[in-house]
Amino acid sequence: MGIHGLDPQRARRVAELEAECRPLLGWEDGMEAVQRLLADRGVSVIDSILVTRQLLGAGPSALGEAKAAVLGSAARTTDWAHHGRSVADLLARLEDDPDIQVYESGDQ
Repeated sequence: MGIHGLDPQRARRVAELEAECRPLLGWEDGMEAVQRLLADRGVSVIDSILVTRQLLGAGPSALGEAKAAVLGSAARTTDWAHHGRSVADLLARLEDDPDIQVYESGDQ
């Protein structure tokens, strides 16, 4: 089952990762092994969620389960630490300089 709405190159990459990760589900630490592989390859959190959703069968609860698996993985603790530092730095800058303007993507 493919994912509708992705550009063909990204859809192909997600499908290839899904095929590569599927055998890992049979390991003792199956889903964590999947998340380690995806994180070690530098796969983004969003694409990791897409791959994981496909591995879970893409049912009605699969998106929430995939998000929990990716974001709760020990393999992503570095991502969360970096995110936390980046947000803290941004908030400090905004507090220090009230003239900084923040734009939504595409605005300006």
